Amino acid sequence: MQEVRREVLENGLTVLVAPRHQAPVFSAVIAFRVGGIDEAEGATGLAHMFEHMAFKGTRRIGSRDPTAEARLLSEMDRLVAEREDLLASGDDPARAEALEGRIAALQAAAKDLVVPNAFTNLYVRNGAVGINASTSSEMTDYYVSLPANRLPFWAAMEYERIADPVLREFYTERDVVLEERRLRVDANPSGRLFEAFLATGFMAHPYGRPPVGWASDVVHLTRPQAERFHAAHYVPANMVIALVGDLDPDATLDLVRRTFGRLPARPAPPRVPTVEPTPTGQRRVIVYGDAEPSLLVGFQRPPGDDPDDPAIEIIHNVLAGSRASRLYRDLAVERGLAVSISTTDTPGMTAKSLFIVSGRPRHPHTAAELEDAILEELARLTTEPVTEAERQRAVNLIESALIHTAEGNSGLAQMLARYEALMGNWRYPFALPEKMAALSGEDVRAAAARLFVPEHRIVGELRRTPEAADATQAAAP
Repeated sequence: MQEVRREVLENGLTVLVAPRHQAPVFSAVIAFRVGGIDEAEGATGLAHMFEHMAFKGTRRIGSRDPTAEARLLSEMDRLVAEREDLLASGDDPARAEALEGRIAALQAAAKDLVVPNAFTNLYVRNGAVGINASTSSEMTDYYVSLPANRLPFWAAMEYERIADPVLREFYTERDVVLEERRLRVDANPSGRLFEAFLATGFMAHPYGRPPVGWASDVVHLTRPQAERFHAAHYVPANMVIALVGDLDPDATLDLVRRTFGRLPARPAPPRVPTVEPTPTGQRRVIVYGDAEPSLLVGFQRPPGDDPDDPAIEIIHNVLAGSRASRLYRDLAVERGLAVSISTTDTPGMTAKSLFIVSGRPRHPHTAAELEDAILEELARLTTEPVTEAERQRAVNLIESALIHTAEGNSGLAQMLARYEALMGNWRYPFALPEKMAALSGEDVRAAAARLFVPEHRIVGELRRTPEAADATQAAAP
């Protein structure tokens, strides 16, 4: 197993350091236990919005005149709040329209004070690669790779953007996020299907919300909301740093203590207490679009720390882990029912989530035929133990995937941060193959029977709009 030093600072921040001396570089990941499930009703998309804002810089980075900029942003916040109140009440639409003009003027004045992309460009000038971030339902992480001698620079940059961010260009960036949503979801039939499927799969838990947010919420997000969100969730006790590369653990931990240790200690906000109820019947959603038909078949699965998790990993690999897997071999190759077939768990691991089989039927076969065939394969798993060869292949595939992910500094850093942040145990993925190997075929069958209850399935289907289907038939030779 990879050598990893773990330390929890006095302010609650967890630090993981994995030394590797093959090359004079390192990768860093900072993960926060905050995502779409932590947003308030009416403010969906705020975690993702703040991720964008975290690249806008600080008081020292990104502004030509921080004092003048602060005055403009404060006045803009005041006018936006007034406009939002008017929009909510429906009173005085002329006044609301006039405020739009004043806000636009302030935006233009503030833009003149911005040094574009200052934060990212400063990183690039210091040799950084892979600068990025991501927001999921339950985590936001920031990652970058740098020459090893730039470790102090990294610490100074990341400390400053956590401790002193300036959410400049908030409202123009909000438009960027809305456009991102339009491209990925509203104008993308597959995106609309997945969003509708999640909303159908979760009646109570906020896993059913899209991390990008609902458009009607995003359009009303404000800069003060984002500042309050940052103050509540970007606290040391809610944070994991993973550093992998050409590092001295003692010196690295000392540097982290001297920088990030200055962040004030505050308790991590509680995660949502809502527990998704067990389905009481089948749920189904149909989405129409100008695209090839596709199918999602889901079942509620337990959280990632559940005793059934190793068996579920075997099930994934038996069904769709390779070209020798059952779904690919039987449905795609032998019966020709599917163009593609795969399985995944989504959207998270800290609460009940979904085990999903997704596929595209091969013409002239239908989604209904494909669904029936998928259910046949799942039913077989619930009645017959998997073979020893299948179980061993699953263990081998997991071990291979672990090695592949961990062979790069960035991949290992992301894996360490993710499992430490969400499961409180960076060792979990490394222990998984041994847990899988200890299971019998009967153990896997019993877990499959608990997972694949036919009456509990959630089905999402993408169908061609009647107009698109007619046009396709007319164009056929």
